[in-house]
Amino acid sequence: MGPPVSPRTVARDRFLFRAGRAGYTYPDILEVQTGSVRLLEPSKGAKLRVRVISIIIGLFSTILVGYGLGASVFTPVTAWVSIVVYFAGLFSVLFWWEQRNLSILADHPASVLPLEILGTESFGTFQEIRARAGGTEIRIAIPGHRRRLDAALALAGPPVVAR
Repeated sequence: MGPPVSPRTVARDRFLFRAGRAGYTYPDILEVQTGSVRLLEPSKGAKLRVRVISIIIGLFSTILVGYGLGASVFTPVTAWVSIVVYFAGLFSVLFWWEQRNLSILADHPASVLPLEILGTESFGTFQEIRARAGGTEIRIAIPGHRRRLDAALALAGPPVVAR
């Protein structure tokens, strides 16, 4: 029995995380598979595909709320319900899309950087990984909780020393 499967898990043997090497931006993807950890830089084509789908989702949701508000001319309560349902649905769709687009970005990388994990440090809302890539030590920030990262790194190989 393997580690618990998180929502960002694409398959039982592949975990994907947003990752960044500078500040609080997360333009890269950390891919953890059985026996390997890699930092992926998404290609321009994959980023374009994700942006186009995001725009379509935004336009579709705007059309739906416009229709809902247009249909609710008769009662203010219906207008308020329409607005609440719109924002709840929009945030749900955006959260779902945020999880789904990681696999699109990871499946079409512009560059791949194999990593050797040296250690991890938790800062509550984000985790920092110390790793070696091609003889150079780098630090990678991962947003999210420690449990998900620990489960993924356990899949990758020998345990790392957490600080």
